[in-house]
Amino acid sequence: MKKETNDYKAVLMSFDGEYVIDSAHSTIEEAGSTVAELGSKWIFYPWYFCVKGQTIVDAAGVFVDVRNGESLIGQYFIGKRFKTAIRIFKTLSLREEAQGLEVEDYESLLLAVIML
Repeated sequence: MKKETNDYKAVLMSFDGEYVIDSAHSTIEEAGSTVAELGSKWIFYPWYFCVKGQTIVDAAGVFVDVRNGESLIGQYFIGKRFKTAIRIFKTLSLREEAQGLEVEDYESLLLAVIML
């Protein structure tokens, strides 16, 4: 009998880099499915990261690449350390132009900053 492991953590991130570990899963797909059913948590934690160890293995935000349907946030963060995402979100949240933005506008600014 194969032992089931919960190596993949579904993590939700807020504007300022604060996060909650929502749940642990045995696959990336399980984590994504669980997060898709979150309901009102999205209001406070609009960005999703799936982390294995300290490495981001999946991520989602508002915007997707129309060529392949992949999350633009994911295209940047997958393969990076979760600490990197925390640092980037915290740093961006302190910038004057980031104050009071809605999710879509904040993510647009985030993408502009990280894609430079």
